[in-house]
Amino acid sequence: MTTFDRHRDQMMQNPEFARSVREAGAELELAIQTAAIREARGMTQSQLAEAAGMQQSAIARYEKAGRTPSVTTLWRLATALDARIIIGPEYQVHVEPCGKRRQKAERRIESST
Repeated sequence: MTTFDRHRDQMMQNPEFARSVREAGAELELAIQTAAIREARGMTQSQLAEAAGMQQSAIARYEKAGRTPSVTTLWRLATALDARIIIGPEYQVHVEPCGKRRQKAERRIESST
């Protein structure tokens, strides 16, 4: 075990630090999955921004996990992407395509991984 591993394990004993790590992981997962759905839909950030009534720079920040979207923004993104955003206990996040374009998007996501 490296010094870093020992230090991380020690820091994870602190409940506040551990919660912050889980939150950051969930935000990153949301960003990755949202970008994957957008790309599977064949949309640029600018196209998603227009469909969601937002600025392209805001989409870029969300996709870099540089900013946590509000519930209203999540709703706008889900509507524009024709997707479901599921947030569960223990910071679980899942973004899935739905609606008419679901199967096509799922095939694109599977082929890109």
